[in-house]
Amino acid sequence: MNTTVPLILSALKERLDQNNVLLIQDVGGSLLETKLIFNPPATEHEINQFFNEININVPNDFKSFLLLHNGARIFTEIRLFGLEDIYRLYIQHDYKSMLPEGWLPIGDDTTGYKFYIDTTNIKNDKDYPMYHSEFIGGDKKINLTFEKWLDRLCICNGTEFWYWS
Repeated sequence: MNTTVPLILSALKERLDQNNVLLIQDVGGSLLETKLIFNPPATEHEINQFFNEININVPNDFKSFLLLHNGARIFTEIRLFGLEDIYRLYIQHDYKSMLPEGWLPIGDDTTGYKFYIDTTNIKNDKDYPMYHSEFIGGDKKINLTFEKWLDRLCICNGTEFWYWS
């Protein structure tokens, strides 16, 4: 599995203090303390079994994240889903019937927006897009893979860079 997700998360963790708090510069020049929480990893067996059951081809970069952390809260406002969260939304809340085919909810933010991966055209883990949406049908395409999105999110200290013009 060739992905830089472990390096991205390792660099992020190196910036944390002993309480997993990071001091960042926020919009407008203010300083903000943000706490990061990383869940324990999922096993390769759990990941493969889960995505086989829901019939989704998970990209290697998101799988790499799950192998490191089966969910996380980063920059206070961003939650990355683990397998249980995905199951709750995709199956129990029936997002599967409401989303375009192959879309997978992988996270959300404190404003109620969700992040999705479009898994329908994964060819080499470099060609699939992510989406950011408050509601189904009000989607903003983010022309990045999960790996590139995560990298830029960490560089921008959690700022919603996909809205920048």
